[in-house]
Amino acid sequence: MRETELPLSLAQLSRWLVRTEETIHFHAPFCGGRTLAHTFQHEHWRRIRDHHILLVVQSGEIIITQGEDLIHLGGGGAFYLSPDARPDVYFQSGTMYHECYFRPESEPLCTPAVATTQGADDLVHPLHVLGDLIQTDGDPWSAKLWLATAIDTFAHHQRKASDTDGHQGTGLSAHQRKLLMTWVQTEIRYAPGPADLARHLQLSPDYFARLFRATYGISPRQWLAEQRIREAIRLLEHTTMTVNEIARDLNYSDAVHFCRKFKAVTGLTPLTYRRQSLPD
Repeated sequence: MRETELPLSLAQLSRWLVRTEETIHFHAPFCGGRTLAHTFQHEHWRRIRDHHILLVVQSGEIIITQGEDLIHLGGGGAFYLSPDARPDVYFQSGTMYHECYFRPESEPLCTPAVATTQGADDLVHPLHVLGDLIQTDGDPWSAKLWLATAIDTFAHHQRKASDTDGHQGTGLSAHQRKLLMTWVQTEIRYAPGPADLARHLQLSPDYFARLFRATYGISPRQWLAEQRIREAIRLLEHTTMTVNEIARDLNYSDAVHFCRKFKAVTGLTPLTYRRQSLPD
């Protein structure tokens, strides 16, 4: 997705909105739930093809696909679409979000593009205020100021993400590694796969796998297998759970499969490991 030119284009658009005396045409905003079948191929989206779109997810999940790109946006995720930039956008059932569509009477130069960002919870407030102004036919000048504020907020998150992950070609950022470790500690018992890790970081599976291998030197699948065994070790050392109970808790097909995987990583069976780990 074309994102690199967006911060400058959005900044220019924001300044233009504040300076211009022309009318900004708004489409009524929305905050509510949609279904997975709701995409940009829907008649609703065709009617606003010539509009700019700014949207932030409050809860739930949105999936954006364009060519080979696949991005998952959860709570706090946001996207901006310039006119005629229309990927497929799928809304998970029950997703809550705030959106705004706008079209200046005379369009300033703005790069056609799709841009996404994360952690933009602070975008909810300006879009909420803007929505109230639009729905109540409030002061047009105030609406333009709040729209400019929303665009500036989005552009700020884009620039911050670019600064944080500017060297991502060499591997996952420190922030992304922390997100993975925090997430896997609570989810490992549900036997997540590499695609789940990629989705959590809102990256395509193939791109995530390349960054992951560059960071850890192993595949995401191998790393997950090791994290699962690490949790098994914790349970062996700090609980009285049986081998069968641990196998079930970590979603192994059976205790035999669990013992085989455990020995492949540690060189010991679970019971041997437990005996050796006990204090003398």
